[in-house]
Amino acid sequence: MTEKICGVVVTYNRKKLLIDCLDSLKEQIMPLQGIYIIDNASIDNTPKLLLTNGYIKELPPEEQDSPWEKEFEIINLLNNEPIKIHYVRMHKNIGGAGGFYEGIKRGYKKGYDWLWLMDDDGIPHQKALKAFFIKDIDPNFIYGSSAVFQDLNGITKLCWPILNSERGLITIHDDMKNIMKVHSIPFLGFFINKEAIKKAGFPDKNFFISGDDVNYCQMLKKAGLKIFLIKNSLLFHSEPPNLILKILNKKILYLKLPPWKRYYDTRNRILTALAYYGILDNILKMIPGILLRWSISLLKEEDKFNQSKAYFYGIIHGFMGKKGILWEPGALDTKK
Repeated sequence: MTEKICGVVVTYNRKKLLIDCLDSLKEQIMPLQGIYIIDNASIDNTPKLLLTNGYIKELPPEEQDSPWEKEFEIINLLNNEPIKIHYVRMHKNIGGAGGFYEGIKRGYKKGYDWLWLMDDDGIPHQKALKAFFIKDIDPNFIYGSSAVFQDLNGITKLCWPILNSERGLITIHDDMKNIMKVHSIPFLGFFINKEAIKKAGFPDKNFFISGDDVNYCQMLKKAGLKIFLIKNSLLFHSEPPNLILKILNKKILYLKLPPWKRYYDTRNRILTALAYYGILDNILKMIPGILLRWSISLLKEEDKFNQSKAYFYGIIHGFMGKKGILWEPGALDTKK
């Protein structure tokens, strides 16, 4: 195979999980040629652990006023061929959206053919990368790993709700197709070719966190590209802090979030709806969902005042079209 494949891992203050993720990338039976590590100015000594584990050979400067990038080399465990490690130490935390923007931009400009995006808490199966290369893989399409976890009963489930092209909820089961056209996929095993990036551009870095992957999927689809989930490309993930509530005989997915994340989740949903869905078709359907989650927050969350504040400003700023870091991470949180 002549095409060059590069992993893109965005990390912030989860150094042990990061090492597990990188180790799993090093063990792929279809080797990668490169890995971009986008370190969002972690303050948990992430660079020192990367140095100790041999992923980098030099520490970044202690004082930075701009991103610091250095290239190193490790050996994959399949055939002892080199994997280039591109370590990018950001001078400030630019969030997941900014991190994936930097990783995609830098990997694209470096000349890699395929980029495989994931958070630092993803552990891809050894065959996860190889599973993408089915006979009809198309560089003009986007593919996603199946990010899964096992519940207390040992049942494998998707970590995040994924809708098929008819907007029905997908569940993992033995008889499902290996490749399914979907509405969107998360930046957790997100596999994209340089040709798709050339057509659609880079993701919006100003989302900071939450919903940036959904927004990018809509940008890609607007450019005429299709998105598929690959069942056999398994990526393991810890169970997300979701509550499945039954309201009026319907199952409602509710994500427990601290207020600052709640703000971005609410704001970014509206920004994406305004940009791609249209007022009558989807926004009027989305607002009741936001109000329902707000009501659930008043019942389930401890910090009811700041949760309400997050929803209120998220809605206002969303309709005003405001982007960027407008609520500092951790601000006003009583429980993170």
